[in-house]
Amino acid sequence: MTERTFPFTHSRIVRGAIALVLIAATIWVARRDDANGWIAMLFAIAPDFAFFAGIGQPVQKGQMPPRAIPVYNALHMLVGPIVLAGVALVLDRNMTLIGGALAWASHIMVDRTVGYGLRGRDGFQAIRR
Repeated sequence: MTERTFPFTHSRIVRGAIALVLIAATIWVARRDDANGWIAMLFAIAPDFAFFAGIGQPVQKGQMPPRAIPVYNALHMLVGPIVLAGVALVLDRNMTLIGGALAWASHIMVDRTVGYGLRGRDGFQAIRR
């Protein structure tokens, strides 16, 4: 199967702008005295840990191993950071968790901006229309 490419579109510009706002908000929250910047940094990179679920499975270039697809897709949906932010607000505005939610959402939006999206059952990028 060939590698799929995505054109540069207005929606990617919007996603990029949203990513920049989320990154700025993450930095602002992480610098507060009552927040933990290291936790935000962990949430910013953690969604890509899903790749470790596919170690040892042979695949084509650009394809994700089948075992890693559900984990990757679950960690790259905005519902996760939204739920985490909601929990943080319920827990007396826990700024560390809010920073984590912002960092996680930033990661997702940066991925969308540069053309990475959810994976299809075949392990390749799902086509967005």
